[in-house]
Parts: sequence; structure tokens; C-alpha cells
Amino acid sequence: MVRQVQQILERKGYSEDYKTGLKGIKNEHHKMVKVKDNHAIDGSMDIDNACKKSNPNDPLWDYLICVKKDHSENLAMIEIHGATGKEVESLIRKKKWVVQWLEKTDLIKFPKAFIWVASGKCAITANSRYPKILAKNGISMPMRETKLLDIDVDYK
Repeated sequence: MVRQVQQILERKGYSEDYKTGLKGIKNEHHKMVKVKDNHAIDGSMDIDNACKKSNPNDPLWDYLICVKKDHSENLAMIEIHGATGKEVESLIRKKKWVVQWLEKTDLIKFPKAFIWVASGKCAITANSRYPKILAKNGISMPMRETKLLDIDVDYK
């Protein structure tokens, strides 16, 4: 399989930031990102760390993980963040920023999923008004951990 995501990131100046497997995920976040088959993960990138110098005041997204599924490269865009109702607007701002970043890096064309992983207690319930707001903005309901490839992630 051609590693298009890696090639694009290298051309855009992120060759040092894109790591093989899940090496681009901070150690303290590894327990929140579970993978059934490590061979299905091409690489990962700490977007926040890679972009904070050039965008110090922007609402930066956390991670990009390139998942090989159905013979294509898919982007699992992972945000590890507090999961309360007051944080929903923050997630929406972060998603808008990362979509612009994906456009600038030419990664926008890849199928992607925006996944919210709760960094602490998850206070957003299915019965609240937030699931509709998140769905409208293309962001998953917050979860305690994401099990990439263990669940049916819908990459669009």
C-alpha cells in the first residue's frame, strides 16, 4: 500500500512529527487509544505539539492516526479532552481549526472520523441536548477510550 498520508505530511514539513504506529501519541494518552491490530495503524501524529509554535493561540486538535481499513488510508482524528457540556463548544472550535489544517496539508481528501475521548469523568449523556449538537458537527459522543478497529468507525 502506498503511504500517501506519510508522503503528504513529509512534503508539508511534518516528517519529524509523523511517527510509525502509535508512537505519535503521548505516553499518558496511550491507555485511552486501544488498537486490536497494530498492523492496521500506519502512523500517528501529535498535531497539537507539531503546530503549537506556529499557532500558539489557536484551538489545536490533539492527534491524527492513519488507520488502514478496506485497502485505504483513513484518518482517526482523536481529541482527548474533558467531557462536560461546557466543553462542547471548545471541541467544535478545535474541529473547525483541524479541518482548516487538513485542507492546508491536503489531507482533507482522506476519509476521516472525529473522535472525542474523555480525559476524565464523562458528564455528557445520550439524553442531553449535546448528542445532536455533536452529530451536527461531525464529532463522536465522548467515550472513555477509543478502540480503533474494534468498533465500526464510520470514516467519511
